[in-house]
Amino acid sequence: MPKLSRLTDFARSFGAFVARLVQQCTAAWAWLRRAPVPLLVGVACFLIYLYKPLIQSSMDNQPLRFGAALLATRGTLDFTELNIGLDRFYSFRVMPDGKVRAHTPVGAALLGAPFFWIARQLGMELTDENVVFLDSLAASVLTAASAAMLSFLARRYRRRTALFLGFTLALATASWSTASRCLWQHTGAQFSMLAALCLLDRERRHPVAFLFGGLLLAYTFWCRPALAPVIAVIAVGALIRTRRELLLGGAAALLAVGAWVAFNMATSGKPLGTYVSLRALGPETWSAYPRRLFGTLFSPNRGMFVFSPILLLAMVA
Repeated sequence: MPKLSRLTDFARSFGAFVARLVQQCTAAWAWLRRAPVPLLVGVACFLIYLYKPLIQSSMDNQPLRFGAALLATRGTLDFTELNIGLDRFYSFRVMPDGKVRAHTPVGAALLGAPFFWIARQLGMELTDENVVFLDSLAASVLTAASAAMLSFLARRYRRRTALFLGFTLALATASWSTASRCLWQHTGAQFSMLAALCLLDRERRHPVAFLFGGLLLAYTFWCRPALAPVIAVIAVGALIRTRRELLLGGAAALLAVGAWVAFNMATSGKPLGTYVSLRALGPETWSAYPRRLFGTLFSPNRGMFVFSPILLLAMVA
């Protein structure tokens, strides 16, 4: 009988435990169904992005990684203050005055700098390992926030649609394979563009929101000048509704582009900097365009249709 009594007590305890577990799971599921979609997408994607068995990087990334560290510690983008063997990287340029500047656009470095600054305030030393970690962390946060903002833009549709679009951007495009790994041009450009769209998409847009939307849209160019055609299309669609919006957004965009030109003149003596060149419009570019387009779309190394399979749906559409 004592043995039977113990089994009975265990069964009761286990039953109570299962009941509480079911109750908690039900409550959690109810909360998830009510929680804002952008919050769910952002948190879930950030947790997924944290797993990085191999942190991808290249020479293009170095000015952004170390630029964010320099801005957070010394408030400068003069890379001569770093002892990292700059001659090994094509992404830096030695200027006539002896200073070393970034050859690649540094817009994403400005977005990543706050993460390095906060880490410094918390007592973290910016060793090589910590710089790589913070670079990866900043990229994860910015890319997860980008996915959350896309789901916010889809809020007028069904909840499932907003979830699908957010996770599609996060996990079925180069956001996961590239932008979330470390600070790339793509990381900052994607974040800035979606932040601008969130401000410009409001049904009753406040002038201040429209002003900052124009600034962020132009700042996307700071991050990745190659997106100029996309930026122009979005700007035309967003700014031509009323004359007031055109003036506010256009003035903000011109201010940001003017700051970019001034920065280039101050650092390299060229209005377009060292990254953008009019030689890219030469005849050799157009003669090789079909081959380069095919590689961009189908290359097993970096093809868009390979690493962003969701784009295949565009062919059907």
